[in-house]
Amino acid sequence: MTNPDAEYTRSVFEPLRTDPAIRDDFVAFLDAIDRTELAGTTPRLSRLTIPVSVVWGADDKAFRPALGRRLAAVFSQATFTAVRGARTFVALDRPQAVVDAVVAGA
Repeated sequence: MTNPDAEYTRSVFEPLRTDPAIRDDFVAFLDAIDRTELAGTTPRLSRLTIPVSVVWGADDKAFRPALGRRLAAVFSQATFTAVRGARTFVALDRPQAVVDAVVAGA
């Protein structure tokens, strides 16, 4: 099991904390999100007719696996894979597990 090191994690999020331009862009992005558009997304996702792989961090404290299972249930052809030793950023924590899950679901 590998997890991103603290320095790498800091390098991803530190600019939000320290760079006003990046923070302003992020705030503008969040402000631009239309909640009604988000609410309308789920019904559209359910019409997707291709295989979908939902790969979720089993150790995620913020986005628990139950949420990933709910997301997978929206799709008609979804597989759900909970990856042990991974949290929110599964592709960083366990990149090979993501590859394996996607290939297995294809």
